[in-house]
Amino acid sequence: MTGGTNRQSSSDSSYNTNANKAVQNLEAASVAGTIEEVDGATAQSLANQGYTVVGAQENPSGKGHLNVVTSYPEYDSSLGPMTSDVGGRPGGMRYAEDAFLTKQEVTYYYDPEQDRTVIDDSQVLNTWGY
Repeated sequence: MTGGTNRQSSSDSSYNTNANKAVQNLEAASVAGTIEEVDGATAQSLANQGYTVVGAQENPSGKGHLNVVTSYPEYDSSLGPMTSDVGGRPGGMRYAEDAFLTKQEVTYYYDPEQDRTVIDDSQVLNTWGY
């Protein structure tokens, strides 16, 4: 999920995509067994343990949306996990209920193989294009 490829010099077009396509890529990776799909409570628990967890929502009639689940001491099932916006206009922390504005399904994904003890440039999603 967090790769390590230099996207600026990569010729792999999968790095140049929109949120809807990214959601489709995450779903395909989950089906292939590369990453795992989890529910909101598990997503919050994993984020609290230091895992990178992505919330993803496809929108067939518009733009999809991606957020990262952030560490937060409590989980509210009516609001979903605490998330943070990523991308061109990153924002503050919001519950998933507020971050994903439409009432379409939000799916959460994480990579159980990620190394939580080392965070370096190769493990960070570069959403600013450099």
